[in-house]
Amino acid sequence: MRFYAGSAALAASIGFVLTQAAHADNAISQPISVAKAVSTIAYTFGEIKGIDTGRGTVTLKHGPIESLGMPDMTMIFHVAKSVQITSLKVGDKVRFKANKVQGAFVVTELATLN
Repeated sequence: MRFYAGSAALAASIGFVLTQAAHADNAISQPISVAKAVSTIAYTFGEIKGIDTGRGTVTLKHGPIESLGMPDMTMIFHVAKSVQITSLKVGDKVRFKANKVQGAFVVTELATLN
């Protein structure tokens, strides 16, 4: 009888874990709100090295981006539609937040410091 009770408890535990795993898979497959994800990311400071308004990208020479595990470097970022880049100039000092969205590095907030 003891073996049976233990087996039932084990089966119940496995059922719980599988149910939680199924819910986790559903959560992962749902789109993540960029605003919610970005709110906890710290600002990074950098300098505008290039702007392509047609492609919606900026080239930034930036310090380390800890949230992305990225050292300081110069690279091209896509820019979220909510970020205005038409008034930017090469050489502008900026603070920004970036995130990885659908496999691309995206600037989600940007403000000039000049």
